[in-house]
Amino acid sequence: DTWALKCFGLGSSGRLGSGSTSTLGDGPNEMGDNLISVNLGTDHRVMSLTEPGRAGTPTGTAGDGSVSLTWAAPASDGGSAITDYVVEYSANDTTWSTFVDGASALTSATVTGLANATMYRFRVTVRNDVADGVVSTASATVTPAAPTTTTTTTTTTMPATTTVAPTATAPAATTTTTTTPTTTTPITTTTTTTLAPPPAARSLVLRPFAPLATRLSSTQRRQVTAFAATLTADDNITCVGGAGSGPIKLLRDLARSRAAAVCALFARRVPGVRTVVGVAVSGKVQVAERVSPPAEAVSQQVLPALVVNRDLSRRVLVVAQPG
Repeated sequence: DTWALKCFGLGSSGRLGSGSTSTLGDGPNEMGDNLISVNLGTDHRVMSLTEPGRAGTPTGTAGDGSVSLTWAAPASDGGSAITDYVVEYSANDTTWSTFVDGASALTSATVTGLANATMYRFRVTVRNDVADGVVSTASATVTPAAPTTTTTTTTTTMPATTTVAPTATAPAATTTTTTTPTTTTPITTTTTTTLAPPPAARSLVLRPFAPLATRLSSTQRRQVTAFAATLTADDNITCVGGAGSGPIKLLRDLARSRAAAVCALFARRVPGVRTVVGVAVSGKVQVAERVSPPAEAVSQQVLPALVVNRDLSRRVLVVAQPG
């Protein structure tokens, strides 16, 4: 009659509706009056946490010892933000290896270290703070290949040279003409042109900042350090802070300060890189192929590289493009 509801038992996946995954009733002072009532809200619905749904089947584009993958996000994140997509690959459909690329909520990845002329399949598992979802369907086979090499051969042949000896004439003598050909060996010039694959853009989504914080945590610094190891002094780095919803001026200033702090750390880690700071006011960012110097914060910011549709609230998106 008071709408009070109490649940006890196994708490994994948030099944007790308590807002956590703790198990209740297996220890002292957890039952009876000590048992917390479930917060049903005004519409009497229980908020539960579960593992995320299944990601879409990945599709791949072959490169030199690598494959670039994209996939669709799951229909449901289980009530908890997606923290990573675990990418696996197999050359025999039996043994699967995990590609170690750090934690990233992007729906794309470039798998490196593969053998050329070998067929691979790929699959993706979605991960949130609760558990891993069901592994995706395996992709069609993709075969990495070395870049195409074009060889042009030009042959120049010098004309033959004929030498005629002078003829000496004497009374009652026989006149003799001797012709001796001299041939020059053909000169062969070989020009080799190697067509290298175009460089790919790379991206990183940092772990969320603490509310109102602009200083990077130790976990975020480790993310930056690992990503900086893949950069060169010729790269262009764009750091976009997600403002999220709330007091727009405050959140926009926080987002810009966070993005500036991340870009400054990259500049110290990789001297010579060019950095650009931007803000996504709506909390979501759509990434396109190219961008001119960034405009002031807009609802849908356009930046270089892959496509991301995700809440960036209190996060910073980093996009690296070769110079």
